[in-house]
Amino acid sequence: MDLTASQLTSSVSAAPPAPISVIARVRPAFPKERVSDVPCIRAEGNFVITHDPITGIETSHEFDTALPSNSTNSDAFEALFPLLSAAEQGFPLLELSYGVTSAGKSHTLFGSQNEPGVFQMAVFHLLQSSEVEISAVQIYMNQAQDLITGSILRIIGTGSDPLPARAWKAITTESLQSQLSQILQNREVASTKLNSASSRSHCLVFVRIRSSTICFVDLAGSEPHQQEASKQVQQEGAFIRTSLLMLDRSLKELRNAAKTSSLATSFRSSALTMALRPFLQLRNKRLAAQICMFLNLHQCVDGFQSNKETLQLGLVTKEIRNYAKTPSRIQGVNRSVRSVCGSMVGSVVGRDSVVEIEGSVVQIGQKEWEGVLQQLYDVSEQLQEVENEYENDIFSARSDFAEEMKQMIEIEVNFERMEWLGVVRERDLEIQRLRELLGERGERGENGELGE
Repeated sequence: MDLTASQLTSSVSAAPPAPISVIARVRPAFPKERVSDVPCIRAEGNFVITHDPITGIETSHEFDTALPSNSTNSDAFEALFPLLSAAEQGFPLLELSYGVTSAGKSHTLFGSQNEPGVFQMAVFHLLQSSEVEISAVQIYMNQAQDLITGSILRIIGTGSDPLPARAWKAITTESLQSQLSQILQNREVASTKLNSASSRSHCLVFVRIRSSTICFVDLAGSEPHQQEASKQVQQEGAFIRTSLLMLDRSLKELRNAAKTSSLATSFRSSALTMALRPFLQLRNKRLAAQICMFLNLHQCVDGFQSNKETLQLGLVTKEIRNYAKTPSRIQGVNRSVRSVCGSMVGSVVGRDSVVEIEGSVVQIGQKEWEGVLQQLYDVSEQLQEVENEYENDIFSARSDFAEEMKQMIEIEVNFERMEWLGVVRERDLEIQRLRELLGERGERGENGELGE
């Protein structure tokens, strides 16, 4: 699988990347999928346009890159390349592939026999200038497993590496594809109503080079509860939904960190977020790594609302920033401005008053002095308005958190309910078998068979 230089470097900007990049990609519709005459989701420029198939309402959302349905994996790699270049310079990178089941996450990341994925292209590029080692872990049913050795891993809640026991494998251009095939073969999959080969685990592939570490994450697809599915598939779906909800919560906490006095982010709520902690945690009010999120979308009418939820998480991620400024800084600036205003009001300024400004002697008249004072009062009022907006944002963030906790509790209650219903069904079947057995013995007793 050879890649040309143009696949790796064409149309790549040399400008330093933003620490957060959100890339939306719409896959083409499959022949048997139900689609509308007007595509319910399409990409135009850097915008994703949604067309509600029921109401006809159109909305648009801007992202760093929006790839249309005729885009290739090479196009996706070009969008990622600036962050990959920064990783070569020592800035860690977390790549998240997010979307509903069957939206094209695994294809974008790992490709196919005919088209390499973003992961292979990235490793091939890194091998040109550095030695490369990889490790792979799946999070299945809230448990971590090494996809190279098959061993169960313990996730450590403290320290710089939550998965210290995972195995690392040196990679060459020749061995990459065979090693990746082994990793994907060991991953848990199952047939569901929406996908005949649905990934049932989150797959984390770590790439270690001399200067930094890159983590590629193929998240299991979000899916609704399937009442007709087997008990195993229902349990897997419940764990997937819960872990994605916890990731959503962590990203929202990072987004809200600029609006609250606390910069703490919760990672212990799931094995997935604990494994990603080194990349998502804040250090000195700054992100520990670059984040690139691929939003994988499809045009199927039945999945329109689920795709809208994917876009909403992308918008949340896009709002994450490095947090050098906080509401307390604004309050401090406002107090300083008010203090200056008070000093100026207490000063006596005559017609020909002279003041010293930054070492220069300047003559300021009464009207000019009053004009500067009024401008400072205006700035103070504007700062007060910003401070009020922050307070409203804090209230909104707390409300969002309460709603998320409510959803999490409902998911956990529903999961426990499904488990108990399964136990009750098994007991009912056992009771039924006992009744049938007792009935057979009773009939045999009436016929005199037991005495013979």
